[in-house]
This record gives sequence, C-alpha cells and structure tokens, in this order.
Amino acid sequence: MTEYVVTRWYRAPELMWTPGAYTDAIDIWSLGCIFAEMLGGTPIFPGKHWSPTVEFCCSIRSPLARNYMIRMPYKSPIPFQHLLPTASSQAIDLLGKMLALDPSKRITAEEALKHPYIGPYYDPADEPALVHSPSGSIDLIDAEEGLCLEEIKRLISEEIDAIQAENED
Repeated sequence: MTEYVVTRWYRAPELMWTPGAYTDAIDIWSLGCIFAEMLGGTPIFPGKHWSPTVEFCCSIRSPLARNYMIRMPYKSPIPFQHLLPTASSQAIDLLGKMLALDPSKRITAEEALKHPYIGPYYDPADEPALVHSPSGSIDLIDAEEGLCLEEIKRLISEEIDAIQAENED
C-alpha cells in the first residue's frame, strides 16, 4: 500500500508523515473532511501538494501538530466556527473530534454514531449485517509488485467471484 490510497484533500495527516500507519482513524479523518465540505460547500483542505495540506491542518489544529511537525512554523489556530460560521455548535464539536490530528484521540465510528449531532438520524436496529465475511483480503496496490492494469482487473474479478461463491454457500 502507499499513502496515495486517499484523495489528497481527504488524506489523514498521519499518512503524510507516518507512511504505513493505516488504521480506522484514517477513514474518520476522511469523513471529517467530507462532513466539513458538506457544512461549508468547499473542501476544507484544498491543495495541489501534501505540504500545503499539512500546513493548513497545522494552522487549524496547531497544538497537536506541534507534536508531529516540530519543524513547521507555529500558526495560530483557526477555529472551525470561523471557517464554517453557519454550522451548529454540535456539528463543530463533531467535526473537531473527527479531525483530531492525533489519530489515537480521533473519535471512532461507534462514538460518532452516538454523538448528539448524529443521534437523531441513527437507529442501531437499522444497521445492515454482513452475513458471511470474505475469507481473505487482497492488496491490489503493491508498489513492489508493480501490477499492471490488466492484472489488477483480474485480481478484482477473482476476489468478487470468491466472495460471491462464499456467500452462496
């Protein structure tokens, strides 16, 4: 896997400075970026390169960023309320928890579902359940193998066939 598994605007900072640190917290960061975009109408971390993204992340959450990015110049935090003035205080609270720079402090999916902002829309009884889990996983993007497009297509097709066969049993 590579740090390019996520579109730059939604890429968790730990992917940029700790390659290989793949956890569920990465998905929460991406959801936080999408949530902010839904609240404000534009991407919260636009940029053509990872460096401006990290710098902007640091400008918003600089106390945590100092732990990770000691070489970056200090910038005063920009409160989410200033970036998203029409967002509710509950939305801002959830966003702050989703975009915590320290992945170990980032809200989990389970915690997010219980957050007051999400509460009115969440029904635990209405969650789909996976009947059969796939027997294995496939790592399609392995830079060392240098897979060509046709090989990736073949691997995806084989994985789909295996999952379908397993679910038919």
